[in-house]
Amino acid sequence: MSKGKNRQRTLDLILNNLKCYLCLEEFKDPRLLNCHHSFCKECLDGYITTCCEDGVLECPLCESEMKVPEKGARALRRNYFYQLQEQSIGEFCQVCGEEEEAKKHCIECNQDFCASCVKSHAGMTATREHHLLKVGQSASKQQIKHTLFCKTHPEERLLYQCKVCKDLVCQHCNATTHKQHASNYVKDVADSNRAKLKGIVNSEEYVNYLCWLAEKKMEISQEISRFKGAQHTAEDAIQKHSEMLHHLVEIVKNDLMGKVKDMMKERVTPIKGQIKDLDRKILSAATIYQFAKNVSLQGDDIAVVGYSHKLVAKLDKMKSDYSIPTVKRGNTFYFDPKHIEEKDIRPLFGMVTPGIPVEKDLNPELLEDFEVENQGSVVSAILPLGDGRAWVVEGVEGVLKLYDNSGRVHKSLHLGLPADDIASGPNNTILVSCNSGKVIKTVDKQLQQTTLLSTPVCARGLAMDQKSGIVYICMTEKNAFFDHDATHNNKVVKTMTGENKRWELPDILEFSAHPTVEYPARVVITKNSFIAISDWKRECVTVLNPSGHIQAEYYGLKKNAENYFNPRGLCSDPDNGYIYVTDYNNSRIMRLDESGNMFDVVLNKSDKIFKPWSVALGQDGVLWVGSRNGKMSVYHLN
Repeated sequence: MSKGKNRQRTLDLILNNLKCYLCLEEFKDPRLLNCHHSFCKECLDGYITTCCEDGVLECPLCESEMKVPEKGARALRRNYFYQLQEQSIGEFCQVCGEEEEAKKHCIECNQDFCASCVKSHAGMTATREHHLLKVGQSASKQQIKHTLFCKTHPEERLLYQCKVCKDLVCQHCNATTHKQHASNYVKDVADSNRAKLKGIVNSEEYVNYLCWLAEKKMEISQEISRFKGAQHTAEDAIQKHSEMLHHLVEIVKNDLMGKVKDMMKERVTPIKGQIKDLDRKILSAATIYQFAKNVSLQGDDIAVVGYSHKLVAKLDKMKSDYSIPTVKRGNTFYFDPKHIEEKDIRPLFGMVTPGIPVEKDLNPELLEDFEVENQGSVVSAILPLGDGRAWVVEGVEGVLKLYDNSGRVHKSLHLGLPADDIASGPNNTILVSCNSGKVIKTVDKQLQQTTLLSTPVCARGLAMDQKSGIVYICMTEKNAFFDHDATHNNKVVKTMTGENKRWELPDILEFSAHPTVEYPARVVITKNSFIAISDWKRECVTVLNPSGHIQAEYYGLKKNAENYFNPRGLCSDPDNGYIYVTDYNNSRIMRLDESGNMFDVVLNKSDKIFKPWSVALGQDGVLWVGSRNGKMSVYHLN
């Protein structure tokens, strides 16, 4: 699906699902506040009762304030445009009872009128200001007609607008109380204002803004879903880890239980043999003893004589048996538990840590690639904002455009001078270098531009250290690097900014000059206030520490090699200080560090990178890449 169709589908989806913000339901008898936001009448009544005790009605959407009407929400104007879908328009008059063809439909009455009844309806004071639709035409594609009458002169229609008071007035008031004021016919004012409104409504910038807001909502919803996914993943991991620890504990428990059984067997088995011998001896002795007792008490003379001799000998022998085992109380065994607290378990279990699971590679994700509006123009520089959009310098004509990451334009600005680089300035302004124009301009939120600094030579790359307010400027004697020669004194300078301070060039610290930097075209400040310079003549990125001394230099192969390093635009990661550089010759994005130890490929031709010229990384982790032929690619660095 083309971007235009996709944008229209998104817009239709938004506009067809407008609801009352207070009840989140479809509008019922919608009423307009002074700020032109609409809410259900019943919702407004409840809102006024609970939230407007001080007599001030603050719009729930935009926080604009107005006085609470004495009669509450019913005194507010109806939004008839939202009521069109509720209208039931027929073919015949619903008033006179005759099958007369309907000509008009009244929105307030929700009735159809024939020509005669329309006149009667318009002649009654209570209904003459009602809103009418033509029958037979689509309600959503025609003007809603109504007439207003003067409160001072009830029979006079309001035909003029006072240019001073902006009030609608009748002919009588126009000639009397407003006779000193100029006025225009309402129709003429309406034609002019309607044309202006249509121009705004049909402007792509406003449509783009709405679609962009919808996309931001979707992004947030996706982010919530991502967090929910992370929650489920973490919970599953915790559960599995818990089960694993339980398993390990079970293994240790079973091992200890086995050791207890082995010790029990080793110590008790010999004793059990002694018990068996003692049982035999007890039974033997008890049997003899019982028999001797029975003979002595109950045996006759013959029995006593016959058994006594052997019994006495047997009993004497029993007492003389010294083979009875001696019971020596020995050591048993016990379990010595280790004292464990929650704090001892946590290091073994793990931790829930904020952040993204560490991966070896960046794994960039292509969000969108598109052509800038001025097709074929070099994308000189990019400045991401904190809301997912970025200012883009298109070509050398001095055109700045605010794009979202789907390629829609939200704002445009013509500087009137060739523009080269762009950076964040003080007090939420934008700084723009105008190369051959030899000036630095600032642009505020209202897109008002001011020349802050005139430079003696060409102003190319620029960057501001957000900590100190120092602005670094690449100064070159020629506006094209291929015109550079050894006699030129190109350099990187710095100047202070701030309220009530002028931008001046005396006493500038020269951080680098020939031959350390031959043609400094771009500069960026890292998180730790290191200064990285892209030298287009030496084909080198030079990194200076905050004191201005060289920390590292990144060279590629020589120019006679096929893949020599060819740096152009560069930017810095606000979180970790990494430096991203466009390698124009090899169609790739490189990642460097401040120390000179990293030279990694982040993106290349396989990621749809071709002849990159500019690069910028937003605080949201979105990397913007611009090419020399007007192509923009937007990636998310995971």
